[in-house]
Amino acid sequence: MRERAVVTRDGTEHPVDTIIYGTGFKIMDMPVADRVHGIGGERLADAWAGTPQAHHGISIAGFPNFFMLLGPNTGLGHTSVVFMIEAQIDYVADALRTLQERGLATAEVRREAQDASTRAVQERLKGTVWSTGGCASWYLDEHGRNAVIWPGFTWPYKRRTLRFDAESYDLRTARPAPPPAQRVEYRAAASRGERRYFACWRSITKSSVSFGAIDPSGVPCAP
Repeated sequence: MRERAVVTRDGTEHPVDTIIYGTGFKIMDMPVADRVHGIGGERLADAWAGTPQAHHGISIAGFPNFFMLLGPNTGLGHTSVVFMIEAQIDYVADALRTLQERGLATAEVRREAQDASTRAVQERLKGTVWSTGGCASWYLDEHGRNAVIWPGFTWPYKRRTLRFDAESYDLRTARPAPPPAQRVEYRAAASRGERRYFACWRSITKSSVSFGAIDPSGVPCAP
């Protein structure tokens, strides 16, 4: 590449005014997947390993309380994707409502539920123009699997996500609250020309802060 031209392999120089660098699509490597961590610190990118999948394209096993919009196999090539987004928003809102009403802390989709919904979509994709014909497209991953397109009409997807299917999830309550925080502080006190140290404690509760001295001979801690 030169200042005003592109040189091809045969040495021919092609004068240009503008160069448009068309990178195309590489949606299997979603940047967000490197930043999202699930149980045990596993990255979403590692869990997917180049083949994204999710329950209804929204929830992922091993990643509690993580919900996606326009996740795997919810893209469209034949109608408005806004309809899919609206269906997903309703599903996530119902999930959050369920957690709140039942006093729950986390919702994690079960692996078997995710696998079942993924298999159903992949079966439906067989024989469609999106996955067959031998073409290499951005719809397909390196294994030839389509993880992008929803394979049929949009109303069946709306029906699937009409309510939060709590039976497909592991639902957990919040962990017990930890005991009141305590911190040991060391302060210096002068006595008869010598510097003496004693330990103070501070107990913090929801309603009050109290102070006291561990060493009976020490000077009481001040708030």
